[in-house]
Amino acid sequence: MRYCEKCGAAFQYARSCPKDGIATTAGAFDPLLGRVLGDRYRILDRIGAGGMGQVYRAAHTRIACVFAVKVVWGDLAYDQEMQSRFVREAELASCLQSRHIVRVVDFSQDSGSLPYLVMEHLDGPSVFDLLARSGALAPQRAGLIAQRIARGLAHAHERGVVHRDMKPDNVILVSEDEETDVVKILDFGVARLRDGERLTSSGVAIGTPIYMAPEQFLGGELDGRADLYALGVVLFEMITGKPPFSAPNLLELGRQHMQVAPASVRPQLEAAGSCHGLEEVVRRLLAKKPEERYASAREVVSAIGEAIAGVARASMPPSRASRRPPLEPRVVGALRHAIVTGAPTYNAGDHHGCYDLYRTVAQELVGTAIELAAVSARLQAGLSRAASRTIPTASAWDMRNAFDDLLEAQPFLATGDAVADELAAFASISAHREALGQLALMGDYQIAFARALAARLRPEARHGAAVVALEQAALRGEMVGGGESAVQMLEPVLASLRAAGAAAPVSLQALSARPVSVPPVASVASALRPSLPGGPQSGGDPPEVPGEVREKIARAIEVGAPAYNDGHPDVCERIYRETASRLVSAYAQDSQDRLKVTLSKALDDARGRPVTEAAWILRHAFDTVLAWGG
Repeated sequence: MRYCEKCGAAFQYARSCPKDGIATTAGAFDPLLGRVLGDRYRILDRIGAGGMGQVYRAAHTRIACVFAVKVVWGDLAYDQEMQSRFVREAELASCLQSRHIVRVVDFSQDSGSLPYLVMEHLDGPSVFDLLARSGALAPQRAGLIAQRIARGLAHAHERGVVHRDMKPDNVILVSEDEETDVVKILDFGVARLRDGERLTSSGVAIGTPIYMAPEQFLGGELDGRADLYALGVVLFEMITGKPPFSAPNLLELGRQHMQVAPASVRPQLEAAGSCHGLEEVVRRLLAKKPEERYASAREVVSAIGEAIAGVARASMPPSRASRRPPLEPRVVGALRHAIVTGAPTYNAGDHHGCYDLYRTVAQELVGTAIELAAVSARLQAGLSRAASRTIPTASAWDMRNAFDDLLEAQPFLATGDAVADELAAFASISAHREALGQLALMGDYQIAFARALAARLRPEARHGAAVVALEQAALRGEMVGGGESAVQMLEPVLASLRAAGAAAPVSLQALSARPVSVPPVASVASALRPSLPGGPQSGGDPPEVPGEVREKIARAIEVGAPAYNDGHPDVCERIYRETASRLVSAYAQDSQDRLKVTLSKALDDARGRPVTEAAWILRHAFDTVLAWGG
């Protein structure tokens, strides 16, 4: 990644900023962090990247609300044609007001003419993340998610908007009130009105090849049925765990989409004993000719509803009743009240007053009987970290980060076992910080959690070994100074507890000796840290890696490493292999591209090897790519 320090634009390739005429610089520091766009949106941190730009989490300067802000890549921001395309994306997105489409609340250009788009902030996994973590979904759940995607597409199609890049990465799943798996469709960046201004030339294919309809490969005119084909690919992948077509190059992939019949999903449906009608839905969605597919997304909604109707409750995914949020209602109320009161105080410049308020609320909550040790430990970690700061600004943000982590934590599946439930709650609360690779904060939280969990388990003799192991790990974490160094001390014990299961007591020897190959948080951090100088020693200077590629590799490591550590190298290998294959397909037209060559070689070397060895071969290739420039 390269940056213009004057206007703050991020560049994927350009060595100079076309607006300011100065050289762009490579480095870890993003000049947009901390800036205020449009006098309203203070950039807090980076949460992702896509084809048109980077996405940041931003706080409104006047109201206590957090948004997602997409800032266009500098390579595109100052190009007149791309500016026109950005404005069209913003206009399209703002006219779509469906529950199943991400809500756009604002768009503009900052004082430096850097275009940005403001959207609701979503806290949940994408369907890609879900598939990478879990593999194939239960047919009932897959059908429900697909039906909700179809509802969002129907809303857009009825307003003349075709998405044109429907894929698992562009579907986020969130929880709303008592409902889980609520779909939010992202990125209408390649969409256009069917009868509106043409922003792409005829004969140019735009989209992601694995999910593109046959007519899309030919660059012809598209309508909503191209999105329905892509939905069919996504539904097939949710049911089977893999897309219907895969090929080493774009030409072969296009041939398969246009000429090869997809495999039937009947075996998976029969094995699950439910939703047999989804076979016909998938078949029609994946028809080669648009006229043989469903005529509209509304028809798909009805067809899926009929396919999943009458399924026994036993075949459904865990209900909301079997899940519980980490926070008690009184804790939620206290934290939200603190933010609503404290944020305006901070924005008015009284950072010390904001910190005092946050600290008081957290101390009062810690002093009460909170049901889960994972919750009280997160507050305690925030208090300890904030107390070590020398300026109230940093202290206020330490407390606010703790509040956000707790309020954004997703419900977890409760088993009734103290250890399993605490570990599940801890994972839910940690998810956001782990994804950001914030090791120092995670280390502090792990120390606090280990002590709090040990205290909670101490009264039961059967947990004696776990109590000793947790306390010893917490002590070792403190002895190395806490923070990032503590992760190496704590993560092996927590991973061993997760892997051992909750049913039976665990020996101290098992907890102390159980090997943990790669701590998951450290794995994420290694992917998200700035590239080291040097890189590969052959082939000239290391190439620059687009942010979107780095993001996909980091996501694969984030999900795959914990699976490997928990004793599931097959899951890790599958995640790494599928990610590498998708990246190779994206570069199918350039046989000399170094990224493609590196990942293709790793895929070839891993083929036929034991899953453990294959996972490490692919991981080594990922680390090689991440060590290049970005």
